[in-house]
Amino acid sequence: MLIRRLQKWGGILSKEIHEHQKAEEAANALERKYQNLFEYANDPILTLDPITYRLLDVNRKAIDLFGYERDELLELSLSDLMLGDNQNSVEQILKTLCSRNSTISECIYRHKDGHPFSVEISGRLIDAGNKEVYQCFVRDITERKRFQEERLHSQKIEAIGQVADGIAHDFRNALTAISGYNALGQNLLPEYHPALESLTRIDQVIGQANGLIKGILTFSRRQETERQSVELRQLVKNSADLFRRILPAAIALEIDTASVQSFQVSADVTQLQQVLLNLMINARDAMPDGGTLRIALSPAPADRGDGPDTAGWVRIEVSDTGIGMPPEVQDRIFEPFFTTKSDEYGTGLGLAMVHNIVSQHGGRMEVRSAVGQGSTFTVLLPLASLDSIQDEVISSRNWQNGAGEMILLAEDHRYVREIMAATLRHVDYDVVQVEDGLAMLDCYQAHRDRFRLLIADLDLPGCSGLDGLRQLRALGMRLPAILITGTDSRDLSDQLDMETLLLRKPFQMATLARLVYSLLHQEARVDDQTHLDRPG
Repeated sequence: MLIRRLQKWGGILSKEIHEHQKAEEAANALERKYQNLFEYANDPILTLDPITYRLLDVNRKAIDLFGYERDELLELSLSDLMLGDNQNSVEQILKTLCSRNSTISECIYRHKDGHPFSVEISGRLIDAGNKEVYQCFVRDITERKRFQEERLHSQKIEAIGQVADGIAHDFRNALTAISGYNALGQNLLPEYHPALESLTRIDQVIGQANGLIKGILTFSRRQETERQSVELRQLVKNSADLFRRILPAAIALEIDTASVQSFQVSADVTQLQQVLLNLMINARDAMPDGGTLRIALSPAPADRGDGPDTAGWVRIEVSDTGIGMPPEVQDRIFEPFFTTKSDEYGTGLGLAMVHNIVSQHGGRMEVRSAVGQGSTFTVLLPLASLDSIQDEVISSRNWQNGAGEMILLAEDHRYVREIMAATLRHVDYDVVQVEDGLAMLDCYQAHRDRFRLLIADLDLPGCSGLDGLRQLRALGMRLPAILITGTDSRDLSDQLDMETLLLRKPFQMATLARLVYSLLHQEARVDDQTHLDRPG
């Protein structure tokens, strides 16, 4: 009897042991599965003690992210991994995680080598058998933050561009009027009148003011390149004199152009000045304790070996005796938005803009630098061919007279309209003025058989100059037309017919007079192309 009972109890015990073993094996399999999921997860995972915030466990991604060995990480707390000012936020982050709701917080962590990086941290308080622990998921968002900052920079530049375009439009109207009245005054005075010198100075100041507008629009990427023959030696000297005031007294400026011949390049004057300005600012910022900034101009020798041939090129070197750059910085200095300056002083756009301008001019850039030994930026530009060097000055004393042809002039800016009308009447044209697009349409209908030319501003109130011109073309008007505008941001080359030209402000009244004469007398071409856009 006893033996049977023992056999029965032995069977029951054996079954319970077997079931216990199966349960233990299942638990071990589950633990291994969890450990594999933990260890090989795509995101870094940290397990923290809820009292001390020390790391209890980390996975491989966490080791890669922070740069420490596993044993080193397990000697640290969460606050040890965060940058100084962020340590105060550790308790707040973990208090949020303790709410047992899945939450996400942003903070800045520090790699073992010291460099900071932005992360998102999420997680919750979980039961780990005999105690509760924090399980945190960490995601590196440095690249995402960088992209967001770059997009913000782009949005700022776009906003600046929109404001600059509007200011440029109004400012160019004023410059066109000033230039027009000044040119008419010069034309009315005797050739050797003493006031002519002062009036010529006004022309120079107008050119400088227009250059400021171009500089703003170049920065905002809304300025089209206007090439002309530029004497580089004089440009370097004038630009250095103009920008000298941006340098502190502790920085000496040296200009080395005295020993070189005249260099002619085909370039946009304002954009070359922008190149020199940005390189001077970069050199200034590299010498916080003072030093020497040197600008040298010289012919570029032909490269040897596999390099491109630079015979017939000119070289501008901007050198400083500043802090210099390590190789890893030199490799990235022309990247948009890359900067070693603080957010308060650097946007990372200056050298990128310089590189872009030089490339647009068919040139290239080189940089030499070493930490503690200063930097030298070299701009290489091709010299202009002789047949591209032309005299672009149009004298107001070369105006040709019309024969009383009637011109319809539509311009909403009063002073621009009045000086254009006065100029055209001065050279024997009959001018009818209107100040909006609807009046232009009505006036043409009333005198359509008498008009020989239409001149209209692009942005007229009521009906734009372009829309009004299209309506008149639809009605059968075949007169030549000139559309004028004070903005650079619109490309209308594909919207103009073969009888219509686009003239950009500010323009000389001499240019207007010559253009009108050419259109009315069917000349083959107009010599001045500085502000003129042709279709096709």
